[in-house]
Amino acid sequence: VCYGTSTPPILQCGQGHVVCSTCLPRITSCPVCRGSVTCRNLALEALCEGHQFPCPHSTHGCTRQLELRDLRY
Repeated sequence: VCYGTSTPPILQCGQGHVVCSTCLPRITSCPVCRGSVTCRNLALEALCEGHQFPCPHSTHGCTRQLELRDLRY
């Protein structure tokens, strides 16, 4: 649905297509295969914990990298 950063909870359809938690309220089914989006991808969520993400204001020139716990949209 979007090309934004997926952060927990990360959900997916039965075929494994990921939908970010921001887009989930705006859809009724997977935008790729039209399947239901009901599963959390715990493996991807665990990977997010050790990763640094670009600042939400990076489109405005911010170059900071933030850990997941510091990321606020």
